[in-house]
Amino acid sequence: MRTLVTLALCALVTLVASCTSSPTATTTTTLGQTTIEEFLTNTGYKAWYQTGYDSYPSTEGKTTFDQSVATIKSSFDPSRHTIVMAVKPNCGCQTTQTWMPPIMKALDAAGIPHDHVILYVTDSRLNGIADAVKQQYRITDAPMFIVMNGDKVAGTINTDVTQNRTPVEKDLASYLSQK
Repeated sequence: MRTLVTLALCALVTLVASCTSSPTATTTTTLGQTTIEEFLTNTGYKAWYQTGYDSYPSTEGKTTFDQSVATIKSSFDPSRHTIVMAVKPNCGCQTTQTWMPPIMKALDAAGIPHDHVILYVTDSRLNGIADAVKQQYRITDAPMFIVMNGDKVAGTINTDVTQNRTPVEKDLASYLSQK
């Protein structure tokens, strides 16, 4: 029993030491604006990202996914729409790891070019995002996935939305199809 408790404590210490609120402590990616391609050069991020990306959608969700992707594809206007992401990709933010891959899978399936995705890597204090940018996109927490229609926020996917368990691609389709 004593050995089991000792092993559990060692595992806990290792886990806490490797997970911080700052992605720069455990990775080579710095805080601030980046591209999807630059983001994926980080092997630590790519490991969880690729796993989530490849496994989405589930077989049961394929019809909803395909319908939503069709709506995203027909509604996306490159002269008006932008997707803004503020993510905390470190191991302490399961929400980023849960929702970023499916959102990107839906955008990729709809053929949305990555140059219409503005990606900010941040921490729990939103470091790396200028105050003017936070104000412009109404970034109050991370992760946040924001659909912009011109200079107006058409919709936001954050922990409030994802707790309802609505497939994120349905939210994206709804926000992009607004006139």
